[in-house]
Amino acid sequence: MICIGGGLVDLRSFIGKPEVRRGRSVDFEIARDLFENPGKTLLFQDVPGYKFDVVGNVITCRDDVYQALGTNREDYIEYVTQRSQNPVEPVVIDSGACQEEECSLSDIPVIRHFEKDGGRYITSGIVVAKDPEYGCNVSIHRMLVRDDGRIGIRIVPRHLRSFMDRAEARGEDLEIAIAIGVDPRVFYAASYSPRQGYDEFSFAGAIMDGPLELVKCRTVDIEVPAHAEFVIEGRILAG
Repeated sequence: MICIGGGLVDLRSFIGKPEVRRGRSVDFEIARDLFENPGKTLLFQDVPGYKFDVVGNVITCRDDVYQALGTNREDYIEYVTQRSQNPVEPVVIDSGACQEEECSLSDIPVIRHFEKDGGRYITSGIVVAKDPEYGCNVSIHRMLVRDDGRIGIRIVPRHLRSFMDRAEARGEDLEIAIAIGVDPRVFYAASYSPRQGYDEFSFAGAIMDGPLELVKCRTVDIEVPAHAEFVIEGRILAG
């Protein structure tokens, strides 16, 4: 299942009113514009074949990271250290903007970056998974959208891989959710590499100075950021 929405806060508030480009194709043209405009956030509308917009170059340098976190170069290390040691647990709310309507995987304007790429890749989604012992894990992976309606995901030997291996040992698929278009602070938290069992959503709450709002997925037992633009629900198949 794929749910879509987009709240009045988070990513949309962060990007403000970026420069708009119209009529660019997901095959190379959007990637070219982003490559030729480093450091400039661009919003692509009227994407041929799609009803949804594309935004890119949201975080392109360290200064963008400092801005998203509300800190600066000098205070950054202390800022992150202090907040990682004081996590704020997320809260689950009844409904969220990310579930305003449903669509299919083929409706999402995932772009193709380079000629020799294997296809179109999701590069800025966060993957959420759960384990009976270690709880929630949030991480970032490059994901290939296949023609058969499935997604190929690159998983290195870290926490998500251990969750997958543990599920397979139980003879189970691993339920996951992919959230696209999240608050940059949530994306930053997903890039964090804490110990196994540390909840990245709680770290996000710490750097947001308040609990992150989550909603329950509809087809898997996972909670996702309520104000994501897209949420893809699925499973990593055992075997």
